[in-house]
Formats: sequence, C-alpha cells, structure tokens
Amino acid sequence: MSVLLRIAAVIFLGWSILLGLQPFGATTLLGQPVARALASGLAVANLGFAYLFWRAGADPPNERSAIYTALIVLGLRAALDTYDVLYVLEGAPAMAAVVDMVICLALFVGVINTLPATLRRDLAER
Repeated sequence: MSVLLRIAAVIFLGWSILLGLQPFGATTLLGQPVARALASGLAVANLGFAYLFWRAGADPPNERSAIYTALIVLGLRAALDTYDVLYVLEGAPAMAAVVDMVICLALFVGVINTLPATLRRDLAER
C-alpha cells in the first residue's frame, strides 16, 4: 500500500507541475484566461493530493481516510478519463488521457487489492 500511495503522489506531483507551468507560458495548450485560472487551481489541488498521498504512504494503516480519498480520486479520474477518451478528446490529448486512465485504474485496483491486508494490520496493532 505504501508504494502505491507514493507512486500516486509522484503522479499527482507531475500533473501539478505540468498544469502549473501552463499559465507561465511553458506550453501553449491553454490560450484563454479562464482556462489558465482553472489550470492553476487544478495544479494546486493536485499538489495537495500529492502531499496527502506521500504522507499517507509513510504509515498507511493509520491513514485510512487518505486511503479512501485515494480510492475516490483515482476511481473518478479513471472514469472521467474513460469518458473523455471515448466522447470528448481526439489526437494527442486523447492519448494523454488514455495514459492517465490506465495509470489511475491500475493504482485504483492495486489499492483495492491491498486494502484488506492494510486494514487487518491496523486491527492487529490495536
């Protein structure tokens, strides 16, 4: 569980950096001021999730709320990326969404599979 949470933290940090650089002209994907403002807010949210998951990776049995947050965020991102790939995006943005979808789905399944052992460990320590 610890490794999966740390991997999720690194991925969210990467998205935060990618989205955070766009308003400063690093890429030209976002031309509208509203899109830049939303990207900045999303970068901050991803940075917060990265910090939450990194801290939870240090002691997963005692950070159950962070594990449940990871399940919600990863599951919803996988579902939304699936919708985006099938109905909204085309070309290179669709491929980025496919990569994000596969990573989020794999982490979601990994966290679900390791959840019982993590919770059992927490009960055994009490």
